[in-house]
Amino acid sequence: MTELRTKIEELKLPEEVDKAARRELERLANISPQSAEYPVIRTYLDWIVTLPWTVSSDDNLDVPHAREILDRDHYDLEKVKDRILEFLAVRKLKADLHGPILCFVGPPGVGKTSLGHSIAEAMGRKFERIKRRRRARRGRDSRGTAAPTWGRCPASSSAPCATPAPTIRCS
Repeated sequence: MTELRTKIEELKLPEEVDKAARRELERLANISPQSAEYPVIRTYLDWIVTLPWTVSSDDNLDVPHAREILDRDHYDLEKVKDRILEFLAVRKLKADLHGPILCFVGPPGVGKTSLGHSIAEAMGRKFERIKRRRRARRGRDSRGTAAPTWGRCPASSSAPCATPAPTIRCS
């Protein structure tokens, strides 16, 4: 508990995040470790302290460069590549967009992750893949109550997304 408190205090978190983290830390301190909420709150706080809040990079939004990389790494998929290039062009024209997200939807093995690698390379970013945890039994948590569906891509109830986002279908 003190380790988490120290990490949260050392991080330069945005004001809203800092407020939420401290609130959850107080909740964690006040509930029993045997409570069903304890591991959920603990995982949430661990997730907050592991994110690189102060690390950022300058995006390379050179559309022809991105086209080169996408064409080199991916044969065909013209509609998908065109949509990615549109996304980059909009980012280049409107630099003050906050938190735009591309949501890739499709069955395993169609190239969603490799497209992400190519986009990261084209933009000069480090690629990180964040896996989601599987929920217990079809929208129900371990106690049998309905689980929240926030954080799902609007195009597919099983695809993870942080917010409703432009969807690119990979099939």
